[in-house]
Amino acid sequence: MTDLEESGCNLFKGSDLKRAECVWIWPVILLAWIIINSLPMWIVICKSKKYRPTPEQKQNERWAPFLRIDMDGWSYLLTPVTHFFFWPRFLIGWSILGIAMMMTFVGSIGLKRGEKPGRCRTLFNCYMLKIAATSAMFSLGTFSFNKR
Repeated sequence: MTDLEESGCNLFKGSDLKRAECVWIWPVILLAWIIINSLPMWIVICKSKKYRPTPEQKQNERWAPFLRIDMDGWSYLLTPVTHFFFWPRFLIGWSILGIAMMMTFVGSIGLKRGEKPGRCRTLFNCYMLKIAATSAMFSLGTFSFNKR
């Protein structure tokens, strides 16, 4: 009898006792991943109940731009489906913005304080920030459509 069999975890996959991988380890990791990614939305759903718009606010034109009209569609059960990759997308989006800021900083090396950048540097900065803003918004789940 091996040490692994004596440890109490006798639910090994196959006969690969050297890896010490129990059958239940991947479902536990998957469940932890779902909880970690869904927890921010579950907190928002729980805390936002007192901020739901009243029927009077929905009918008042003055309040219309400031009301969340999609709160009725929020669901605790649908959250794991919609937020399965929340933290990776969130971190990638902010990383893209940080990299763009560093690139614009590198592009401004050699400028004196108060000096206006030339046309080439201005175009480079605009191009970098446009790509970064669009990519970050896309990774965070926001899409931009040009309506011109």
